[in-house]
Amino acid sequence: MRRQGFSEGSLCSLTGSTIPLARDAAARERTKDPRPSLAERYPTKAGYVAVVAEAADRLVADRLLLPADAQRFKDAAAQADLGATP
Repeated sequence: MRRQGFSEGSLCSLTGSTIPLARDAAARERTKDPRPSLAERYPTKAGYVAVVAEAADRLVADRLLLPADAQRFKDAAAQADLGATP
């Protein structure tokens, strides 16, 4: 929580921004985004789900994430719409 004189009572952690990755190389090139697109990073949906599961399991092993929360991330990855990525 913020202290008096600095948006008192508001949460600090809710500030920031997100710049989503492009779905594919064509979209990335149109916007001149130098970062690899979703399709370039994860050629298959199964690959994406595996990367998320591995990261979640590692966080659980390091005691930084609860197993129930790890499962929520895995479920979200399985349901994610990655566009043209099969």
